[in-house]
Amino acid sequence: MAWRLNRDYANIDCRQERPLRQSATFALIRSVYKPDEQDESSWLKLYQLYMHMAPLSEYPKRPLYRVTQKGHGVQMRKHSRHEDSREIVPGVLANKTP
Repeated sequence: MAWRLNRDYANIDCRQERPLRQSATFALIRSVYKPDEQDESSWLKLYQLYMHMAPLSEYPKRPLYRVTQKGHGVQMRKHSRHEDSREIVPGVLANKTP
């Protein structure tokens, strides 16, 4: 919904050995919780504010990885709304070599 990204920290001179570093980077997220898809009066708008996040200079440049259909050793889990068993998907176990 709204955000601010800073490249680096802002330095604040406060008559100490080192200046204070302050981050004004933030993200404001809006989501809608819909307990009943048909009844709009039951919907709730939720707002989450993440403040004082690290600026872009704090994130090192790293290679990005993408999980493929095969998974390449990543264990996939099967989640259920009603159970918290979180069993490993049978297809992943079948393709594993001991």
